[in-house]
Amino acid sequence: MAPDALESRVDRLEAALVRLAEAQARTEERLAQLTARMDDLVAGLVQLAARVDDLAAAQVRTENQIALLARETGHLKGWTLEVQYRDKAFAYFQPILRRISAVSHEDLETLADRAEDKGVLSPHDHADLLHADVVIRGQLRDQLSEAYLVAEVSSMIDSEDVVRAERRAKLLARVVPVPVIAAVAGEGVIKSADEDAMRLGVWRVLNGRVFPPDTPALKS
Repeated sequence: MAPDALESRVDRLEAALVRLAEAQARTEERLAQLTARMDDLVAGLVQLAARVDDLAAAQVRTENQIALLARETGHLKGWTLEVQYRDKAFAYFQPILRRISAVSHEDLETLADRAEDKGVLSPHDHADLLHADVVIRGQLRDQLSEAYLVAEVSSMIDSEDVVRAERRAKLLARVVPVPVIAAVAGEGVIKSADEDAMRLGVWRVLNGRVFPPDTPALKS
């Protein structure tokens, strides 16, 4: 190869190497810029994740507060209903008993205490009976004989209310020598509780309407 041709090829190769080096430099610069942008994006994602965590924690706190408020509202409503059914027992339970009078907590405690002394109630039974929401006495309408009624009160009556009413009525029946009626009272009743009440012989009193144990409160 002639010297001139060889020199020309070397010049072209050197020029190509320069262009390659410049392109490499531009690539590295772009890569550095891209890396910086990625670092910024990662930092932004970290900040976003932290904000999401904060929002999630705040949401959990809000939900917990709402749940607590709902429970407190439910307790307040339940307590209000208890007072309502206790103070107006003569109105709500008069289809079941007549000449109704409320049994005070003091009188119930006296009955339960004497029963425990006689071994009729255990200490646990004693405490359970005293937790009854409403206890009244009166006369059976069909027999005109004395009877007691134990009622559990709840805004929406469930099976646990029914079981408690039946259990506490049986406890009181061990204490007094007269019949004791079990009842649940409230604004509504779920289907399973209505069925349990009929099976266990528990009356239902719903917003003033009275359903004997053999009568469903809910339509099929």
